[in-house]
Amino acid sequence: GSEPKRPSPCHNRGHEALELYPSRVGDGVCDCCDGTDEPKGRCPSTCPSFARKNLEKLKDLLAGFESGLQTRGEWEAAAKTALPGARAEVASVEAEAAQQEVQLRSLQQQLKDARAKARASASEADAASKEDATVSSLDEMLIANTVRQYFATLKSPEDVDPKALHDFVAPQFKTIDFSTLGNRQLLARIAMTHIEPDDEDEAKVEAEENVNPAAGEARKAAAAKLQETIGEAASERKKVEGIDDDEFEDHADLYPVRHHRSLMKTILGGAWAAYVEGAVSTVWDATLGPMLDSDTTRLEKEVARGRQLVSTHHARAMHLKGLVEADLREGDVFHALFGKCFKGRVRDYMYTVCPYGKVEQKSALEGGSQKAFDLGKYEGWAAVRANDPNIRAPNGAPPPTEGMRFAKGESCGGAMQRRADVMVVCGNTTTVISAEEPRACEYMLMLATPAACKPEPLARFATYLQQQEAIVSALEEDAAKQEL
Repeated sequence: GSEPKRPSPCHNRGHEALELYPSRVGDGVCDCCDGTDEPKGRCPSTCPSFARKNLEKLKDLLAGFESGLQTRGEWEAAAKTALPGARAEVASVEAEAAQQEVQLRSLQQQLKDARAKARASASEADAASKEDATVSSLDEMLIANTVRQYFATLKSPEDVDPKALHDFVAPQFKTIDFSTLGNRQLLARIAMTHIEPDDEDEAKVEAEENVNPAAGEARKAAAAKLQETIGEAASERKKVEGIDDDEFEDHADLYPVRHHRSLMKTILGGAWAAYVEGAVSTVWDATLGPMLDSDTTRLEKEVARGRQLVSTHHARAMHLKGLVEADLREGDVFHALFGKCFKGRVRDYMYTVCPYGKVEQKSALEGGSQKAFDLGKYEGWAAVRANDPNIRAPNGAPPPTEGMRFAKGESCGGAMQRRADVMVVCGNTTTVISAEEPRACEYMLMLATPAACKPEPLARFATYLQQQEAIVSALEEDAAKQEL
């Protein structure tokens, strides 16, 4: 049989050489930019134009590399002060952490003592609590009914008198002690419902009081009497529980509301319950609540803050130790990347590289899983394997010579764990620019960074561009002569 025809070459001087199948030679289509795949004179040479465009891209790339080299110089200079400063700060932060631990232990002991004191007085507090809780739900309804009877004896609700109210209600409930603080407040609050209009009646009452201002003033005065009773009871409770009176100025009415929430719900229904749960609770938590913290609650918060401070100091010390002990390469220039993370999207995935930390991958597609896969933890530096086909520098740039190795990542089926090699190449910013998975669960990433910019490779690259400039210029001259 006949020997198969070999591919025909396109030399494409000044541009990329190609090999064509024989069927594409002489088919009337200009496949080679130098026109050698068709009869002479049929296809004008476009190689100079392509070569010039490619050269300009490489020049822009070189400008970025030179900017990166300048940044690297700044990082090297910064390292000369940053690392000694970090070494000195380690001792300082560890000393602060030790001091915080001493203070924390002291707070923990105070908290232990406060809890013991609280347990010792629990029986007394229990008794006070039970005293306020002697009114049953049925009794509350009966009291509310008796209060209505009292108001029926008045010419106007504005004539209410707290002492007369007590004297009217108390004799009808022999088993209830209305002199206790909680029950005094309870009685006054039930009476308040006959003074203050409901939401539905508020507009009507306001209109009536606009016509008869005196009635409005009388109603407000009656409400003030009852509010004074509530405030006095609250003030006495404060003294019993050791709360400073000055702290309750403008807030006396909130305290009984907080401690008698369940009673108010039963007596005044859902509208009041919603008010208590909403507005009152919000104001309480923002203003009065912190004032009423017991010693135990206050110390619990201080202990929590102390633990956070100790944890923060230890974390800072670990970070600084990691920095001063890390292999930061020549000139300690990679100190600028320590403790930071850099992202880059490659096709359908977003990659995150944290030098000296970890590498992660997750879907970048809309609606894709947001689970981040752990591709490995930092283990150290490794030289690039010679002639590795998986390592290609971008756009003809100087190839990488070293990279970080990350291992023991997330399981990838069976006992296999993901691992990643992150090659570093020169760039004017730090970002992930490529990612491949040449073998199952083994990843090869490229991280562009000023830290990888070095003078010698860039000088060689600049020389290469000068040579290319001469070649392209010669091609352009030849093409101009042919057109004449």
